[in-house]
Amino acid sequence: MNRKKHLYEVKSISRKENKIERDEEKAAEQENDSIDKQLNYEGSLVKGNIQEIEQLDVILDGIHDDDN
Repeated sequence: MNRKKHLYEVKSISRKENKIERDEEKAAEQENDSIDKQLNYEGSLVKGNIQEIEQLDVILDGIHDDDN
C-alpha cells in the first residue's frame, strides 16, 4: 500500500512539474509576442517619422529652389 501511495505522489509531483513548465513556456511566449508587438509599433513610428522627414526635405528643396 505504501508503494502505491508513493507512486501516486511521484506521479502527482511529475504532473505539477510538467504544468509549471508549460505555464512558464506560455508566459515566455506571451512576453515574446508582447515584445514583438512593441517593436513593430515602434518600427511603424520610425517609418512614419522618416516619411515625414522626407516630405519636409522635399518642401525645403522647393523653397530653396524658389529662392534661387
